[in-house]
Amino acid sequence: MKRDILILSALCTCCNLFAEEITVKYLRYAGPYEIKGPFIVDSLDVNSKKFTDAELLKTAIPFNNVRESNRTLDAATTAGQSKNSSVSLASFYLNSDRYTDGTLQISGPEHYEVYIDNEKQTPANGELKLTLEPRRYEVVIKYLTAPDETNRIPKVTFKTDSKAVVTATTDPEKRYTLSDVFDGTRIRSVNLSPNGKYLLTAYQTTYSGGDTESFQQVTDRATGQVLMESNNHHYSWMPRSNRLYYTRKGMQGKELVMIDPATQAEEVLAHNLPDGWFSFAPTEDFLLFNITEEGPKKGEDLQEILVPDDRQPGWRTRSFIHKYDLATGVFQRLTYGHTKKKLHHKKPNP
Repeated sequence: MKRDILILSALCTCCNLFAEEITVKYLRYAGPYEIKGPFIVDSLDVNSKKFTDAELLKTAIPFNNVRESNRTLDAATTAGQSKNSSVSLASFYLNSDRYTDGTLQISGPEHYEVYIDNEKQTPANGELKLTLEPRRYEVVIKYLTAPDETNRIPKVTFKTDSKAVVTATTDPEKRYTLSDVFDGTRIRSVNLSPNGKYLLTAYQTTYSGGDTESFQQVTDRATGQVLMESNNHHYSWMPRSNRLYYTRKGMQGKELVMIDPATQAEEVLAHNLPDGWFSFAPTEDFLLFNITEEGPKKGEDLQEILVPDDRQPGWRTRSFIHKYDLATGVFQRLTYGHTKKKLHHKKPNP
C-alpha cells in the first residue's frame, strides 16, 4: 500500500514539473471611453428584459485604438476613476513555440469580453480553454467600469501542462508563418498599355479561412497615381488604342464596353454579345471567339472509352474559332472539323 502511494506521489510530482503558469505583466491600453446610458423609453425591451449596465459593454470601439496606442500599463496598477461608466481596451500577444493546450484565466472586471484574433470568445467562470499553434495570437479584453469605480486592469494568466514555451508580450513582432504566405494582398498580373503610359494591375486578397476578393487598378506609370479601380469588372487593354474594355450585362444582353483611363469616358461597342472567350483583332474592328461544342455523350448503362484520355471530364468537348464583326454584328464560324482549333497568335497585316 505504501509502495503504491509513493509511486502515485512521484507521478503527480513529475506532472507538476511540466506545469507552467504565464502571468501577463503588461498590457497595451486604450481608454477609458466614457459611455452614457440610453434614454429609457420603456422598462422592458422587445425580449422583456430590463436594461442593465452590462448593456453598455456592447458599445463598439475599434480595436485599432489599442493597436495604435503607445500607452502600456502594469497589470498590477489601475487606470484611475471616471464619474460616468466607461469602457476600456487592454491587449497583449500570446506566442507559443509549438502546439499546446492551455487555459486562459481572467479576473478583475465584473463585465468584460474577450477577443482572440478578432473572434469573440465565451469564457466560463473566468476561464477560457485554448489550443495554441506555433504562432502569435492577439488577445483583446474589452471591459466595463462603473461610475466612480476604480478602473482595474484585468489580471490574466495562461496555464499549460506541456513543455511548450509560451510568452505574453505587448510587442507586435511575430514569427513568419504559413498565414503570412497565403493571407494578404498579392499581385496577380501587370499589363502595360500599348503606349507604355499606364499600368493595369490585378490584385487578389486572401482572408483567413480561404475567402478571396479580386480587384484591378489602373495607374499612371510615371507618377504612380491611381486613375481607376474596380472589383466589379475585368479590364483588358485594347490592342493599340490605349483604352480598356470589359463586358457587362445590359438591357439587350451582354455589352462590350470601351473606357478611356484618362477621362473614364465609356463607349458601348456591341450589344447582345455572344457568350464565350474572345480577343480583339489587331485592327480592333472584329473579335475572335473560341466557341466550345460538346461531343457525343457517354451512355449511362454502358460507357465506351475511345482512348485512355476519354476518361477525363471534357475530353470530347471541342472548340472552334468564330469571328464577330463590330460594325455589323455578324457572327460567323471560321473553323470546322473533328479536332479542336484555337488561336495561338495574331498580328496586323504588313
